[in-house]
Amino acid sequence: MNELVLTVVFGAIFLYLLYFTIRAGVRDGIKQARRDDRDADSVL
Repeated sequence: MNELVLTVVFGAIFLYLLYFTIRAGVRDGIKQARRDDRDADSVL
């Protein structure tokens, strides 16, 4: 029983960290795309 609880807790922590890592990457990608669009518009 104790091993199951530890597995679930560590799995939840891993998924939590994975979620925020992906979220930060998507946010940074959107920011970069907007910056690229803005820079492309200023060149024209």
